[in-house]
Amino acid sequence: MKKIKFYITPEQTTILKKIDSLTYLKDFEPNSIIKEGRIYKSTIHDGLIINKKGWIDHQ
Repeated sequence: MKKIKFYITPEQTTILKKIDSLTYLKDFEPNSIIKEGRIYKSTIHDGLIINKKGWIDHQ
């Protein structure tokens, strides 16, 4: 079986470095988070809480 290699351009790398976890989840997996006040909670991972500054794992 032949391995497939993926190539990421420098432009794509720059874009990927700018995106944060909250933006990714809002844009690509919107059903996996619920907004509660000023924070977002994961529907998939019980202890994961995300705010604008970053994420916290409470497990």
